Amino acid sequence: MSKSYMIIEEAKDKDLDDMWVCDYCGTEEVDEKAWVNMNTGMITEPDDYTNYWCNCCNDEVSPISYFEFKEKIAEECGGNKEKYHQILDGSRM
Repeated sequence: MSKSYMIIEEAKDKDLDDMWVCDYCGTEEVDEKAWVNMNTGMITEPDDYTNYWCNCCNDEVSPISYFEFKEKIAEECGGNKEKYHQILDGSRM
């Protein structure tokens, strides 16, 4: 069984509100920088200066939970439901 398959299976059981997403566009396509042993595929040492990268925005980001993202967007939209739903549907990606 491949490592990527195992990660996908793990994510299936996760509640969407607990998923890490980009703080700007809300995508789950966020990567974390780490040192990985080339032979074992195991993370050998976490990077002290961890960087996070959004593959949709092509920029460094500060990931937040999807629940926090929904709260942030609700506040940002100031009650405009149409704008809120557009952003949650991916208008920023």
